[in-house]
Amino acid sequence: MRIKHGDIVIPGDILGTIEEWELGENVYEFNGEIISLITGYIYIDRSERKISVKKVKNKPLIPKKGDIIKAIVNNVRSDFAQLGIFEVNGEEIYGKRFSSILHIINARHNRSETLHDLIKAGDIIEARVLNSIVPYQLTIKEPELGVILALCVDCRSPLRRIGKNQLFCKKCGLIGKRRVSINYIFG
Repeated sequence: MRIKHGDIVIPGDILGTIEEWELGENVYEFNGEIISLITGYIYIDRSERKISVKKVKNKPLIPKKGDIIKAIVNNVRSDFAQLGIFEVNGEEIYGKRFSSILHIINARHNRSETLHDLIKAGDIIEARVLNSIVPYQLTIKEPELGVILALCVDCRSPLRRIGKNQLFCKKCGLIGKRRVSINYIFG
């Protein structure tokens, strides 16, 4: 794990080793690794080579069942996609993104659709969270859910909506298919 000053960590996160850092507040050492005791922000004092975790004053923003999230599609396979959640109920998450999965069953309306027809790597989607543990399970079956921003797979320009689930690239003329949200940004 590559950590930096200001990153958000949770209890059990490994922050480094005792060879790298001295122990500061709210951390402990186990088998040579420095581990966070609390949820908070990493504080690094480089002059003293000390690492600490400062307590979060507000409750951390963690997705839960029923929340509407925004996520970037990292990888699409035939039966599921891996995504990184960066916003929960309109509030941006700072630090690392939450891991999530969109299964084909929670994305398609009919059996002829493939996940590759509905989303592509790099798309930004709006989805509903179906559970409260990592990796979060998502659905895009509701009309307001789905792709809200897509880039052309050929030239990486933003795609414009031209139909219910069709997108068009003004720059190169490519027409693409996606499960497009009614909240799509360009269209």
